[in-house]
Amino acid sequence: MKLINLTHKRINIVDSEGVLVCSLPPENLAASVEIEKVVLGQVNGVDIVTYEYSNPEGIPDPVDGVMYVVGFAVLQALHGSRTDVVSPDTNPGSVIRASGVVLGVQNFWRT
Repeated sequence: MKLINLTHKRINIVDSEGVLVCSLPPENLAASVEIEKVVLGQVNGVDIVTYEYSNPEGIPDPVDGVMYVVGFAVLQALHGSRTDVVSPDTNPGSVIRASGVVLGVQNFWRT
């Protein structure tokens, strides 16, 4: 499977020991999305907010044998409509660090 990185940053995929499995340089085209902050209410004068992600752009049409890697917000805006689009899994336990420095992620995820 060919992986195409549509983020602005290099993505390193590592195993559980931190050994590099693959490194994906960013492509010239980065996917983007519109983000709107919505205030849900307040508690003790502090806003409680959520974010709505919409209008993802810069993701090519599906191609057999190709998976596109995008950022979290872009993946959220797709609402699970594309099985060929994933995001780096940056949840606790999936990011491998050495001396506090991120070496890479172990997984991709999709909604």
